[in-house]
Amino acid sequence: MPSGLAVSLVLSFVHVGTSVLIALLSLPLVSVALGSVGRAPLLEDISRGLLGAIGLWMLLQGV
Repeated sequence: MPSGLAVSLVLSFVHVGTSVLIALLSLPLVSVALGSVGRAPLLEDISRGLLGAIGLWMLLQGV
């Protein structure tokens, strides 16, 4: 029987992997539907940077 930690790790990786997959697959659809309406490249870059920093901080806290 798998340990609770192993199950938790597998569920975490599946959850994150599924989220990334949905985001990657939906990006072309959203781009086609909206085009470049309301784009703010600087804000998009800042948002990506903050998401990366928060993700790294959460990863470090988890370790």
